[in-house]
Amino acid sequence: MAWTDSRGNAGLPKQPPKTLRLVKQSEDSPKTGAILSIPAQELMDTLSVALAAGCGVLISPTSDGGALSVTLYAADQRHRAYASSAEDFHTILEAVRDVSEAHMVGGPMRAVNGPLQSR
Repeated sequence: MAWTDSRGNAGLPKQPPKTLRLVKQSEDSPKTGAILSIPAQELMDTLSVALAAGCGVLISPTSDGGALSVTLYAADQRHRAYASSAEDFHTILEAVRDVSEAHMVGGPMRAVNGPLQSR
């Protein structure tokens, strides 16, 4: 069984790839090479926890392409962090899971230590 898009077009694989390319590397943004690929399962696990908690996650490249912006929307709060390396991104994904789990059980989200800044 193949996945389909919103228009009913088939062709998406059954299983996600083992690694994901999140940012297109270009000569004018050398920092993106450090965060181009991550374990797909790590990202899927993080998104599953966040979505189960009723949180939204936005992952996008910065305007200069030198980092990834990760924003977690939980209730009326927004938490944002920037990753300029694979290690940063891994740390941010851990924080997204922690904040999402705190949100799921109704705990204090601001008490979670980590790179996510409340806005």
